[in-house]
Amino acid sequence: MRKAHEAIEDDLKAQFGSLFRLEYDLLLYDLTSTYFEGLADDNDLAKRGYSRDHRSDCKQVVVALVVTREGFPLAHYTLVGNIRDVKTVKQVVRAIERRFGTAQRVWVMDRGMISDETLAFLSKSGRRYLLATRRSELAQFQKHLQQGKWQRLQGHPDIEVKLIKRRRVTYLLARSKPRRKKERAMRRRQRRALARALRKLQQTVAAGRLKKRDKILERVGRLKGKYPKATPFVSITIAARGRAKVDWSWNVAKFKAALARDGCYLLRSNQGGWSAAEFWETYMQLTVVEHAFRVLKSQLLLRPVWHHYSGRVEAHVFICVLAYALWKTLDHLAKQAGLQTEIRKPDPKRPQASPKDRPMTPEVILRELANVRIGDILLETTEGQQLALRRVARPNAEQKRILAALQLTLPERLSPDRLL
Repeated sequence: MRKAHEAIEDDLKAQFGSLFRLEYDLLLYDLTSTYFEGLADDNDLAKRGYSRDHRSDCKQVVVALVVTREGFPLAHYTLVGNIRDVKTVKQVVRAIERRFGTAQRVWVMDRGMISDETLAFLSKSGRRYLLATRRSELAQFQKHLQQGKWQRLQGHPDIEVKLIKRRRVTYLLARSKPRRKKERAMRRRQRRALARALRKLQQTVAAGRLKKRDKILERVGRLKGKYPKATPFVSITIAARGRAKVDWSWNVAKFKAALARDGCYLLRSNQGGWSAAEFWETYMQLTVVEHAFRVLKSQLLLRPVWHHYSGRVEAHVFICVLAYALWKTLDHLAKQAGLQTEIRKPDPKRPQASPKDRPMTPEVILRELANVRIGDILLETTEGQQLALRRVARPNAEQKRILAALQLTLPERLSPDRLL
């Protein structure tokens, strides 16, 4: 099965390269999971792990997908359901190099792939990478967060960036205003709720309704678990002798440092020569593979999995990936043709704004063309027999517009005429 699917993917790569002149100098790699319906006891791939579908009650399988910057699939791998993201990097990168050579390409991955081991691996043999680092590493750049000028990206007024070079590695600090606003609102809500809960606990202890220190510590532990975003900034003390008493104080310096990190994320790469804008835009290409996962799950029925043998599961995933390749081909052809969905009604949220057309998606194209009908015309012959003429109905105006843009022609018939 594996040799067959690799041969088909290799042929697809060659076909896409000649049809659309794709380049494979930059590869986007990410993982998703899909869950099983049923026990799947005889399936070696079905395990419980981190579920991207929020179905921790079900066994799952992990799907690794490598796509080009345009979103065309290059390769996929069906992995055991409890595998950690970081453990897949060596396996997938080596498999791609074995199949397509060790050309100078840049691997773009998210922070789940980061570890000292994977960084060392990706830095060898002339490999190039662009990775998002873990948020904890922002603390090493606290000075840069609080000092110096930020560069605002052209066309992205809410994004500010700053390039930092350290030896052979280039870092990009990026700051998003909407993300900063969201993070501060979440922390503010938890901080206020924690303060109210601590005052209530303090009053309960002062009134003598809670006396045992162990019970007070349990209550504090529950509060810390309930408000994790506020807990790092508060120091809670409980009197060890005499009458029980609860006090707390806020760590102002730590809180200010966190404010400087709000809305920020850190990227790193060993690929030189990029400007700040190119650095950020290259990383944002990961949204392409995230969109591929959404299409696979919502449109192409990747989830849930009903098969209970590993070979059938691999075949199911492979067929879904092939369907996505067709989906992406249709999407690319529509973009090349400049096909637009005509919007005639104004947006109810913005009644004063004039309606604007938007690029037509494969979902809309398939929905419109699915309404093309096929019918049988029944004629009686001179010998008393019936002749069935199966014909394709004429497309309506919208269907004609789509077919013309895609340079497709509907056939008049799909089967020869037949006697009933």
